[in-house]
Amino acid sequence: MSSTWIFLLPFYLLTLKPIDQNNSNLNVTPIDISIGDSLNQNNLFFDYEVIEHYSNPNPNITQFAGRFETDEEHRKRMVVFANMPLELKDTAFIDELRSFGYRRKYVKPTKFRELNKLFCHKEYDDLSVRRCSAVYTDILIFRKENRIVGIAKLDFVGCQFYFVGALVETKNFGRAGEFLELKKILEYN
Repeated sequence: MSSTWIFLLPFYLLTLKPIDQNNSNLNVTPIDISIGDSLNQNNLFFDYEVIEHYSNPNPNITQFAGRFETDEEHRKRMVVFANMPLELKDTAFIDELRSFGYRRKYVKPTKFRELNKLFCHKEYDDLSVRRCSAVYTDILIFRKENRIVGIAKLDFVGCQFYFVGALVETKNFGRAGEFLELKKILEYN
């Protein structure tokens, strides 16, 4: 497999080129996110131009232990722990992320190629099982033409994920050190 990748690397590099699109609302210039034959556009989880990264390294999960919760606390618990939203149209929670302690920043378009190598369909022989409950400290909102086209909720400690709007199968995401690599990409954005 690695010799195939080395062989395809020159072809991959030839396919990389920026595109010129105007997205003045976000002050981010979208770039071509195609990544060559071995990881082509048809294998990517999301077709996007902009990524918003919401991060809350300390979600204060102890506040939910054994007591009645307010409506706001319930919504926060759903964001932090639950596999929600169920559909892309259910995006009301995004407006509350900052009040729940999440910080927003935009992922630099220069990081898109690295992210595409992670956010694409791959085949693996082993099927590992995750046994702990997820605590989603990071949420990525993928946008194209100012519309939300995908949502990725990430738990870097438990190596868990939840995707909405993925165009291809995502069950093999997070293998072979991908969570660590993704965390580094987002930290040094």
